[in-house]
Amino acid sequence: MYTIVFILLLGLAVYIAVQGIIKQRIAPVYTGIILGILTLFFFWFMGFWGEKLWFDQMDYNERFWTVRTSRLGLFLVAFLSGGLLVYLLTFGHTGNQMQPDHDAPRDLREGQDGGAFPHPG
Repeated sequence: MYTIVFILLLGLAVYIAVQGIIKQRIAPVYTGIILGILTLFFFWFMGFWGEKLWFDQMDYNERFWTVRTSRLGLFLVAFLSGGLLVYLLTFGHTGNQMQPDHDAPRDLREGQDGGAFPHPG
């Protein structure tokens, strides 16, 4: 039941936003975006609160917060590690760029006379 309401509300949000874009009016676009954000937040909060109430009912309130902080910590570690890896692969290589091999025959270095990379024409 909740899934149907969730899909209908998100569909309505997308419909309102798209109609605003088609008609070139900004108010429906913002209305659709806000409706979509509120729908996502509301259903996330329902899941969070239901899980919290369940842990409280079982007298595992500390375990609930341990699980939440562990998930957040692991997410942050993975996010920062991925960001560092992307940074290093993108901007980390600064030196030792490939230099031409001066021992190779001249026609291979310049791509002439049927060399490795012949020039067209």
